[in-house]
Amino acid sequence: MNEPTIFPLIPYLLLLTGTISAINIYIGFDYNRKELFGKVLHAFSIFVCFHAFYVFFLENFYSNLRWLDRMMPFVFMYGPFLYFTLRAMKGKTISTKRVLIHIIPFIIFFGVFIHAAVYGWHKDPLIFKPIMRINGLLSVCSLLGYTLTGIFSRGSSAILHIKRKRIFVLIGGIMLMFISIFFFAVNISIAKEGVAAQKSYVFRVTVYTFMLIIALLILGYLRNSFLKVPLADGEPLIDKDAEATPLYAKSKLSDFQLQEYTSKLNDLMDAQKPYLDPALSLENLALQLKIPAHHLTQTLNLQLQTNFTSFVNKHRIAYACHMLDNKPERKLTIEQLALASGFNSKISFNRNFKSLVGITPSEYLQQVTST
Repeated sequence: MNEPTIFPLIPYLLLLTGTISAINIYIGFDYNRKELFGKVLHAFSIFVCFHAFYVFFLENFYSNLRWLDRMMPFVFMYGPFLYFTLRAMKGKTISTKRVLIHIIPFIIFFGVFIHAAVYGWHKDPLIFKPIMRINGLLSVCSLLGYTLTGIFSRGSSAILHIKRKRIFVLIGGIMLMFISIFFFAVNISIAKEGVAAQKSYVFRVTVYTFMLIIALLILGYLRNSFLKVPLADGEPLIDKDAEATPLYAKSKLSDFQLQEYTSKLNDLMDAQKPYLDPALSLENLALQLKIPAHHLTQTLNLQLQTNFTSFVNKHRIAYACHMLDNKPERKLTIEQLALASGFNSKISFNRNFKSLVGITPSEYLQQVTST
């Protein structure tokens, strides 16, 4: 039975998605890679751009080779990207080893794709159909697993309070929609031939529409970075009205509120020691204090004349010094001491320790042991 004639919406969706992703790559090249969250978005934009133009090329020039699209395991990367995005938003690190572990399914099925191209597996229904069934089942498991992990993992609720970045929580919702679509895709494989074409088309249109939505979300986030591009003569683009207004001049916080926030902050740091969590962020600390993040920023700047990073690192170094002053804890290695103090790495610990104390942790240990 011939496939029904359907308006060719897919090529336009792909072209628009690929173009917007290319714009995201350009905008984010200088302004989106200064932090881990930006690096993840940048890598994701590159991936979506490649995915969109890859399928667009096949749609327009090799429409008879649809298996090149069906067997390419793009789907196995969307779950890991969701995971990396949420991890970056929580302030956690992403090691190369962790990345490799999470892309193992993609690597395996990419190898299957290469073998299919070399040995002609796509021409043999006895091999091709089982492969696609396994691919579809594992795709559902991947998306479902990553989405549920993202929703219920520790610290995910705090992301809702992160200004600007919280829009990317929508990605989790989009991934949930992806899951239902892939469940539907499994049913397509057993549908009647006359209905399968229409269902397959609706399925693909929905998937590429979600890709477009994600690209637009990233573009919206990057828009502020784009507006901060320096002018040609090197002068930064500054709002003149904002420049004439002193910092926090319009703040509604009174001196009493600032003092109250400072007291709550110091009590929290002393009692619960949140700075020992390497993933601690400004938003998470504000959430523990039950105050808005911008109020915490004002408290740190106006009352303590510091910023969040310096404030937290000062407490971490003080805690490390306290540990070195106690004999039972002197047997810890520098790396163990760094992790116990809330730092992610030995290098960062050494740098901040010497900056605040004036000597390295090893030199400090020698001084306390000699006295």
